[in-house]
Amino acid sequence: MKTNCSPDFIQKHAERVDTTATVGNSQKKSVNSDTLAQGTLMLKDSLSAESALYESDSIINDSSLLVKDSLALADSTRQAFIQHAPKYGGKEIARFQNIGLGNDWLVGVILFSLFLLASAKFLFGKYLSKLVESIFNSHTANNLFLEKNINMVKGSMIVNLLFVVNISLFAVNILNYVSLSSGLDNGFKEFALIFLAILLLYVGKSIVIRSLGYVFKGKNECKEYLFTVFLYNKNLGLFLFPVIIALPFVRPQAMEWLVNIGLFMVFFFFILRIARGLKILLRKHVSIFYMILYLCALEILPLLMIYKLLVG
Repeated sequence: MKTNCSPDFIQKHAERVDTTATVGNSQKKSVNSDTLAQGTLMLKDSLSAESALYESDSIINDSSLLVKDSLALADSTRQAFIQHAPKYGGKEIARFQNIGLGNDWLVGVILFSLFLLASAKFLFGKYLSKLVESIFNSHTANNLFLEKNINMVKGSMIVNLLFVVNISLFAVNILNYVSLSSGLDNGFKEFALIFLAILLLYVGKSIVIRSLGYVFKGKNECKEYLFTVFLYNKNLGLFLFPVIIALPFVRPQAMEWLVNIGLFMVFFFFILRIARGLKILLRKHVSIFYMILYLCALEILPLLMIYKLLVG
């Protein structure tokens, strides 16, 4: 049986088939593209999640390492600060030694000495100027001896106390320098003993010299000699101040230089004192025998006693 199909019908049917195939292909392409897009999106999400997780782990690890490094650095810095000497060779102030005060007492005594010096400078500045000038000027020294007023007496007492404090500190620093090799550290106890010894020495010397002047009818000569003794002691206390504030805090090499400078000052003022004292005694026609006896009994013997005290 034959079917009668017109060419137009066949052409339209073919167009419908092509259209259907095209639509099917486009739908397949659309489905494929959607599937590919979903896969790509899932891959991106997976990569993003893994990257975020990796970054968070890295941050946590880096943070923990940074904290550990910081703690280690802080601990090493603390250990270095405790165990090692200062960078520039200074000397640490040890604590809780000797009688429980450590070396904190040293700073307190230096501040007290500074207070005495500042008080003398601001309250009795003119007296200090004349005092320093009288080291080599006998005329200024005679004027100070003859000039008696309440301000001069107060200024003299302050500078005398300054001398006793400074010479005692210098003696303690010498002891510490001598005992560097043995590791011994002399503290407030030794300072107090030396302070009392020097104070008693000069009080006793004043009593003995005034008594001799009363016995041998030479009161004015003995007063002038005592004035000369304390005149050079006061100047020694003033000039020793820079040495005593530097000695406790410098390295041993510099400490040796400062000790030598301080000892030179002590002997220099001691020689000047003896020379002017002998000049006063010769002017009053005192026997040379008595002068030698005086030097041995009241100048050399006390020094030997102080040396024995320090060494013992």
